[in-house]
Amino acid sequence: MTARKLERALLTADTPGQIRPHLQALLDEAPMSLLAKVVDELYLEKGSVRAQVWSQMRHLAQDLKCFSGVWQ
Repeated sequence: MTARKLERALLTADTPGQIRPHLQALLDEAPMSLLAKVVDELYLEKGSVRAQVWSQMRHLAQDLKCFSGVWQ
């Protein structure tokens, strides 16, 4: 999964089939500190609203049936 594909998934909810397993693994296994850095980077580079990106992550995690309790 490229950075551009990750960015697109987090900003648009567009998750092509080939990145879905990678995105699920990231959301399930990445430390929260890493995910927070991703959110901050999208804020700084794209001007994205942090709360909106977190909401999108939650939506994607539920759609991808992530197991981590963080997304429940």
